[in-house]
Amino acid sequence: MRKFYLSFILIYFCIFFQGHAQSGIYENYLIVDSGSGTTYYDLLPPTPAPGNEDFHGWDFGTFAPTQTFTLQGFQNKTYKCDTDDVLDGSLYYRVYLSTDPAPAFIGPITTTTVIFDEDDPSCFIGSDRRQTWEDSSLTTNIVAGLADGLYHFEVYTTADFTYSTGSGTHVADNAGSYYRATFMICNDTVPPVFDPPPADITVECLGDELPVTDLDWTDSCDGTGTVTGSDSVLSGGACGGTITRTWTHTDSDGNTATVTQTITVDDNTAPTAVNPTDISVQCAADVPAPDVTVVTTEADNCTVNPTVSFVSDVSDGNSNPEIITRTYSVTDDCGNSINVTQTITVDDTIDPTISCPADIVVSNDAGLCTAVINYTAPVGADNCAGQTTVQIAGLASGSAFPVG
Repeated sequence: MRKFYLSFILIYFCIFFQGHAQSGIYENYLIVDSGSGTTYYDLLPPTPAPGNEDFHGWDFGTFAPTQTFTLQGFQNKTYKCDTDDVLDGSLYYRVYLSTDPAPAFIGPITTTTVIFDEDDPSCFIGSDRRQTWEDSSLTTNIVAGLADGLYHFEVYTTADFTYSTGSGTHVADNAGSYYRATFMICNDTVPPVFDPPPADITVECLGDELPVTDLDWTDSCDGTGTVTGSDSVLSGGACGGTITRTWTHTDSDGNTATVTQTITVDDNTAPTAVNPTDISVQCAADVPAPDVTVVTTEADNCTVNPTVSFVSDVSDGNSNPEIITRTYSVTDDCGNSINVTQTITVDDTIDPTISCPADIVVSNDAGLCTAVINYTAPVGADNCAGQTTVQIAGLASGSAFPVG
């Protein structure tokens, strides 16, 4: 009879416990600012909620004693059904060297403020709700005053509740192992060390410099990393000016290292061009005026449109033919220059012409065997200026011509 009564009590207790109202913590977060703004880290779920990293196993990196790592608070998400009533949410935390025994937790940090309240579809009896409890008002710098070393940062949350015949506390503590992240404290006064930068170089044209490269650094606290260089604006112009390529890194303790490469831009290559086509003319007056457009092949390694200029005409001093050497210069933006020449030959190969008056028949003067005759002189012509007409035989106009 006693055994039956005990069994009945146990059965009744199980039925009552399973049948009374339910509550619990179904999600919770730690709120911190580790240097990049307020961030919510997931505590309870085995995988991150959308947009949130898991706190457990997270490495927050390296901090200097002068930096801040602020614990801002926590958030509990609870549910309650039937006669259960969740009363609050609390956070417990501790920070200690990984080589030291774990100290007691600091807490509870408790909030009784519900910031969100909604129906809970997981319950089917009584008054069922989901609630969000949050305290984000803390300003605790957990790295203040810490010595160098690797630290454990452990937390868990709780929620007090009541039900029809009693009360209790829900605990979200990773099955008693707590939620643990790590960080490093390093009091560093030595700047990072860069790998050697590329050697200084000289290039012909702006734009010939090689693409910016990455450079590795090593730091006693921060480990290793990579920095992409950046270029200054060109100083001193494209003809002998310089670009300073700089790599800079500041470690977590504020120590800065900088290395540079100097890139000199100096165009010392002359332009190119082909001599313009030689020409021949009949007369000096036919020699064309200088014309830079006859140079059509000018080019340069840097200057898009090098300048063509007339330099001089030099005659050989001869005539028919006379050789004139015409010179043009081609100059780039940095003053590099070459000359090209054009030969102009002046050679009159066309004979002159002459127009003679008609023949004249006259009688001799009275009592004489001669006659004084005046005639129009012949007219000469030539394709070039400067021709002359000279009588080389016979009597001049106005002379006494004999009969015959």
